[in-house]
Amino acid sequence: VGRLERADASRTARYLPVVIPARVRDWVRDAVRAGRSDDVRFVLQGDLKDFPYRNPATGTFLVEAALVDGRLAYAPGWPAIDRIRGALRFERAGMEIDAQSGAVWNVALAGTSARIADFEAPLLLVEGSGAGPAQDMIRFVNESDLRTRIDDFTRETSAAGGARLQLALELPLDDLDATRVRGAVQFAGNDVVLAPALPPFEGLVGRLEFTEDRLALRELRAGFLGGEVQAQGEAPAPGRLSVQASGRIPAASLARWQDASFDSALPARLAQALSGSLAFDARFELRDRVSTLAIDSDLAGVSSTLPVPFAKQADERWPLHVESVTEPSGIEMLRISLRDAAQLVLERERASRTAPSAAGARHAMFRRGAVALGTEAVLPDSGFAARVN
Repeated sequence: VGRLERADASRTARYLPVVIPARVRDWVRDAVRAGRSDDVRFVLQGDLKDFPYRNPATGTFLVEAALVDGRLAYAPGWPAIDRIRGALRFERAGMEIDAQSGAVWNVALAGTSARIADFEAPLLLVEGSGAGPAQDMIRFVNESDLRTRIDDFTRETSAAGGARLQLALELPLDDLDATRVRGAVQFAGNDVVLAPALPPFEGLVGRLEFTEDRLALRELRAGFLGGEVQAQGEAPAPGRLSVQASGRIPAASLARWQDASFDSALPARLAQALSGSLAFDARFELRDRVSTLAIDSDLAGVSSTLPVPFAKQADERWPLHVESVTEPSGIEMLRISLRDAAQLVLERERASRTAPSAAGARHAMFRRGAVALGTEAVLPDSGFAARVN
C-alpha cells in the first residue's frame, strides 16, 4: 500500500508489474505520452502467482491516479487526445482512463474513456464525444487513417462554424490491423467549401459517418448558389467515393460560379437574359484517382431572351449535360452539351496533385478546345476550333 504526491504519467509503464503482458505495458508506454498527478494511490497485496487477483479473495492490485494535462495517443494513425483531466485506474486484470475533459485540437471532449477489460485478451475500447470547430472535424478526417478511404478528397475542404463529433474504436492490441471504428460528424448549419473552384455550401446540415472500412454522407442539405441542394454518398472501398446530389437554383445565379479558367461559369451579360430556376441532378465519382463530375438538367422553368438558337420559353425542356473528368496528372476534359444545338469541349490542365480532389486547383491552364453549333465538337491538336452547321 502506498501513495505518491507527484508523478509523471508518461512513466506509468515503468511501474507496472512485469506479469502484466508485455503488449499491454508497451501500449501504455506508447499511448500515455504526457500528464501529471499529485494524487496516486496503489495497493499490491497477495501472492504474485495469483496476480492479477481475479478472485478478490486471493489479493488486490489497484493503482489510481488523478490525471491532469494528460495526452493519450491511443492508436497509430489517429489524432491524439490532449489536455486530459480525469482518472487513470488499473484494477486486477484491467485498466481504464476516464477523461472528464480533453481535446483533439480545439474540439472539446467530454465523457471520453479508454478501457481494457482483461490484460490476457487486450481489447482496447475508446469512446468519446465532443463539440468544436467544424474545420477541426475535417482535420480529424484528413489526419487519420480515414484519408486513405477517400484519396484526400477533403484536403482542400474548409468549414466555418461548430459541429459535433462521436467516436468509438475497438483496438485488439494483439492485431491492430483488425481495429474497428465507428464515428460521426454532425454538421449544424455550417458554411462549407469542398474545393476552391466550387461554390460554397451554405448552412450545411447532415452527417458524415465513418467506420474502419466505409465513409458515408447522410442526409446533407445546404444552400447553394441562391437555391438548395440535397446530397448523400459513400466511400465503399479505398480510393473510391460516390456522391449523388439534386437541387434547384436560379438560372442567373450561375454567374456566381467562379470557373477555373473563366471569371464565371456564365458571363453576367448572358445571365441577365435568363429568368426562372432550374432543377438539376449531379453525380461525383472518385475511382483510381480519377474524378468525374456530371450534371444534368432539362432546364424546365428557365426562359431565355438570347438570340436564336438560344431563345427559350419556360415550359420547354432542353436537355443540358455537363461532364468533367480529371486525371491524376491534373488534365481535365470538360464537355458541355445543350440538346442537339450546341457543344463545348475544353481540355485544360490543373495543378498536378499527389491525391486529386473534386475540383483541383483554383486556376487551370487552357490547352485546347472546340465549340460547335448544330454539329459535333471536335478537339483540334492545339488551339481552339469552331464548327457551325
